[in-house]
Amino acid sequence: MPVIEKRYASALADICEENSSFDSIVVEFGEFMDLFNSNPELHFLLVSHGIKNQIKKETLNLIKQLDERVKNLIFLLLDKGRIEILPDVYTEFMKIADSKKRVLHMKIYSANPLENENIEKIKEIYKNKY
Repeated sequence: MPVIEKRYASALADICEENSSFDSIVVEFGEFMDLFNSNPELHFLLVSHGIKNQIKKETLNLIKQLDERVKNLIFLLLDKGRIEILPDVYTEFMKIADSKKRVLHMKIYSANPLENENIEKIKEIYKNKY
């Protein structure tokens, strides 16, 4: 269990709960992570130790759609020299968000294809259990 990543994710989750903004932060953080993972230039800029944090922050400030809370988390990770853990912080944050929403992700392995009726029964069992 990634302890540091979970602490940052928990802090962001606490802020979201205080402001009742979990859903919007989930979307905003997810959109930024999509950009971070799909844009090699942005990824290089943020993780490069040869580029000053001030330049990184100025660049992030140009992204107008980026929520202040997500931006502040990224700034904090930059200041602490931990920006490399951002994807893991996001993963931990999503686990917390799913837990708060009572969302359970499952994979079912079966030797034979399952009928829709069986899948619905399994869903109902876990829905009632969790």
